[in-house]
Amino acid sequence: MRGDGNYPPFEMMIEKKLTGLHIDIVQAVASRLKLELSFKSVPWKRAIWMVKTGTADAIIYIGKTEKRSEFLNFIEGNILSQVVNVFFISGKLIDKIQYTGNIDQLKSFIIGKVAGYHYGPFFEENSSYLKIDDGARTEEQLLKKLKLGRIDVGIGDIALISYL
Repeated sequence: MRGDGNYPPFEMMIEKKLTGLHIDIVQAVASRLKLELSFKSVPWKRAIWMVKTGTADAIIYIGKTEKRSEFLNFIEGNILSQVVNVFFISGKLIDKIQYTGNIDQLKSFIIGKVAGYHYGPFFEENSSYLKIDDGARTEEQLLKKLKLGRIDVGIGDIALISYL
């Protein structure tokens, strides 16, 4: 399983073909182990649910959390890549938001995130009192919400957001 978004250079559709670093690595390992492999792209929350309920065998790339460790096997040192999550805003709010690392500065703004994603302990532990909109299925949708003014701040992988 994998999310249905594009995550260049790790996972993306090019000319209707799934490609990228994660895809290449997983295919190479499966080939060495003589495993038959097929990828299915679905919304992220569904991908997690399918692995959790046993209707899928694995998920290609997922951040480790205590809750996910209840149904996923995370092998120590098995890291395909790392993500650096950042907050991003539209140019319209550049004078209103001067983030200095104090998450309290964001409590009066609507923060958009992709449904089902884990943004690391700092964000997860401090987000309970923030106004969170987790209605986006992909980063593309998250950026559209920001552009339309439906959210004030987004959180996401700096490489992917910069690419998009």
